[in-house]
Amino acid sequence: QVFVTDTILAHLMTCTRSVYPWDLVVQKLPGGILFIDKRDNSQLDYLTVHETSYQPPNPADDGINSPDRLGLEATMINQNFSQQILRKAGRKEMDLPNPFFDEDDADGMEPA
Repeated sequence: QVFVTDTILAHLMTCTRSVYPWDLVVQKLPGGILFIDKRDNSQLDYLTVHETSYQPPNPADDGINSPDRLGLEATMINQNFSQQILRKAGRKEMDLPNPFFDEDDADGMEPA
């Protein structure tokens, strides 16, 4: 049995074209169980920018357009956008309930 997240599996599937370094941790438990995980605070936590382009940004560049800063910016935009589309009040009631909404995981937020 092998346990892996979707992000790590996607990186493994595209590793032949990968430009940026990343690090995985593989733990083998008794019974042949494998856990494939990433290290804390690794680049896998952020979105990549120009990962498979023929002319990727220069990693040695410490400016505003460095891959690290562009990846952080893209990650923050995705996180902020997902929170901006949620409404706290004024929800419109539909004829049928949302089949994908899980009240246990809502954390006080309802879908728009």
